[in-house]
Amino acid sequence: MGSGGRQPLLWVALALGGGIFTGAHMWRPPMWWIVSAASFILFAVLLLRGRGRAAKLVGLCSVFAGGALAVQLRPPCNLGSLGVLQFADGREVNVTAHVVREGMLVEEGEREVRQQMDVETEKIVFLDKAVEVVSGLRVSLYGKRSEDHDQPVRMFR
Repeated sequence: MGSGGRQPLLWVALALGGGIFTGAHMWRPPMWWIVSAASFILFAVLLLRGRGRAAKLVGLCSVFAGGALAVQLRPPCNLGSLGVLQFADGREVNVTAHVVREGMLVEEGEREVRQQMDVETEKIVFLDKAVEVVSGLRVSLYGKRSEDHDQPVRMFR
């Protein structure tokens, strides 16, 4: 790494790329990346006087942490699901959807059952206004068995 060699930005690009790769595949709270990047910058400044090579290496570590932070703070790329989020404030809506993955019935105690499934919405009706929204939802349905346990619980497919 000497004085940078013939490709001084190669090491910076590799550190940034490694940080981006790590940030995409290993989630950590953004505050961890901020603290680590700031610490590496501080240590690199402190090492500048006597240990130039060590300062460069620690500086590359700060670039690595900055790349990971950049990935953690990027906005989500799938903004299509925001259409359904406008109805996620507790008000009652009617959702028309179809099941894309059905779940099994799970016993939740002696008389209660639960079915969890994934659905894809087609339309959401609120206050007599229909909005076409295509989004994925995970739905959990809870029910009670009859006293005689002979009557089957309805399973959605």
